[in-house]
Amino acid sequence: MTKVTEQRKVKCKDCANAVLMQWDKNPIIAQCGIRGGREVANTVRLCCDFKKVKSVKPIIHYTRN
Repeated sequence: MTKVTEQRKVKCKDCANAVLMQWDKNPIIAQCGIRGGREVANTVRLCCDFKKVKSVKPIIHYTRN
């Protein structure tokens, strides 16, 4: 029997599983530590792996040279 997990409407920027990155002044991108995919961090999406972050997450900043 497969366990059914509930999907909730969340933002990746608020997830403990996400690594936040930003190139120059572009939108912040979140890379999922569970599934590996990337999403715009501030977009509302459905996710069953979401875990609420307990503090403000750091953003890794990059520049294109």
